[in-house]
Amino acid sequence: MCLAIYKPKGVEISKAYYRNGYSENRDGCGFAFANHGRIECYKGFNSFHDFWNAIKPLQGKHAMLVHFRFATHGDKSDANVHPIVIHNGKFAVIHNGVIPIRTTGNDSDTVTFARDVLGPCFRRFSWKDATLRYLIETSIGGGNKIVAMNARGDVEIFNEKSGHWHKGAWYSNNGYEGDSRWFKAIGHYASNCYSSWQSSRASKSSYHYAKQTVFDELDEDELNAELAQCTNLGVPDAESSNKLDYDGISHHAKPLVKLHYKKE
Repeated sequence: MCLAIYKPKGVEISKAYYRNGYSENRDGCGFAFANHGRIECYKGFNSFHDFWNAIKPLQGKHAMLVHFRFATHGDKSDANVHPIVIHNGKFAVIHNGVIPIRTTGNDSDTVTFARDVLGPCFRRFSWKDATLRYLIETSIGGGNKIVAMNARGDVEIFNEKSGHWHKGAWYSNNGYEGDSRWFKAIGHYASNCYSSWQSSRASKSSYHYAKQTVFDELDEDELNAELAQCTNLGVPDAESSNKLDYDGISHHAKPLVKLHYKKE
């Protein structure tokens, strides 16, 4: 889901990192930097070869915002490719995530947020204002990351801790690692599973078995003694005598009591 990069001046990112970002986010790429008091923005590349040839000679000279897009909202036109330039070319913005904002037409969520929220905020607040940071980070949520650059080359990263620094550059996620990051993730998962398995083996559980109660069978003398106590068997009706014939005679080998039916 997109890869946003901030590269300070003097830091050069490897071609392989850029290629990985491009390969996994094929809906547009671009970069921007401040030069003599204005923002210069390059995007609309038709291939990675074109992108690399454009950025390679400029890397060491400027601090840059670089972005590889994976479209979630809006069409795939160059207008929605980052960096997004706002406020009459005074600011450039890149974003990673999905902003919960209502869009119109073919505009993406980033274009809408940059135009309708960031632009007015940048006009009203100073660049380092804590209120500005609070408002932006609260409105976008922790899962979204935004990097903004002004025409002087000053940069602000909103939700910086949601990304990470690597070899002098800031990345919004691990997309620059390509397939290797999936192997790392699988390795960490397998290692955690093995550790959990070892822990479960180490802690031996003790089991407590309930003592079984054994009942012996009644012999004939005990059965006769029990039956002798049943002196009042009651008078059943015909419908409840489901094991007897309706003549009132039991077909058991030794009937206990002769049954009589109550006449209604």
